[in-house]
Amino acid sequence: MHPTTPVAPSESPGRGALRVLGSLVWAVVLVLVVNTSIFLLFVMPPLLGALWAAAVGGTFFAWHLQTDPVTGRRRLGGWLEPRLHRVGPGWVGQAVLWTIAGTHGLVVLIQLVTGPLDIEASPFHARIAEFTETLGGWLAFAFAAALVVPLVEEFVFRGRLMSRVLAEWGAAPAILISSVAFALVHIGGPHPALLLVPLVVGMACGALVLITGSIWPAVALHGAWNGLLALLALVPEGSIEVPETGPAVGPAALLGTALVVAGALGWLLLLRHLSPPMRYHPDEAP
Repeated sequence: MHPTTPVAPSESPGRGALRVLGSLVWAVVLVLVVNTSIFLLFVMPPLLGALWAAAVGGTFFAWHLQTDPVTGRRRLGGWLEPRLHRVGPGWVGQAVLWTIAGTHGLVVLIQLVTGPLDIEASPFHARIAEFTETLGGWLAFAFAAALVVPLVEEFVFRGRLMSRVLAEWGAAPAILISSVAFALVHIGGPHPALLLVPLVVGMACGALVLITGSIWPAVALHGAWNGLLALLALVPEGSIEVPETGPAVGPAALLGTALVVAGALGWLLLLRHLSPPMRYHPDEAP
């Protein structure tokens, strides 16, 4: 992503809102269409499905590189160059670790409120469970979920959508709107409360893009989260004890709370140690 490209302000607030709304609708529709195409792999043999997912993702990526996410001008990849020298790969790795820890704690707390999640209640997740029963099916799904899908979704939500909102309204609305849209395309899980997880992951991805000046840390975080979900698909059903709804205080509640607090404190410490010149400024030159 190239979040530092100056863009002329909108002629009026109303025109800016229409531009943001248009980008929002376009982003959601684009991700739904592309992801639906990718997950046609579920009706194919695993090897063919993996090749299909790669072809769909590659086609999307080639198309996406043709235009600047905000101005619409034709260009080829200039805004993708890494800028991790601002914070360093180690900082990014810690941000990924704290985000994953906090969101897993959030899942534990959600299950304490809702009770154990019923995967069969979500046809899509039930189909994933069925498809990944074989090693070939799992490898195809892991490839699509941990590599192709994060690439598509990050370049749409943290690329095109967040760039548009950033140009119109600034950093905080850009992170919030792109994260809410990212969460909404994940509707259909075992319980609506789980939408909090992609919301938090989306906010962390947005923050990573603004802090580092590169979209690749967000792709890495998204891929790490999806990769862990793919690994969990290998765990035999019933081998992990899921906490039942019960007392407000117990081992599961303490574990979930500790993970959430650790994730939040980890991010706060990382941000606290960023020097002012390393923070993102909208008027900063590329």
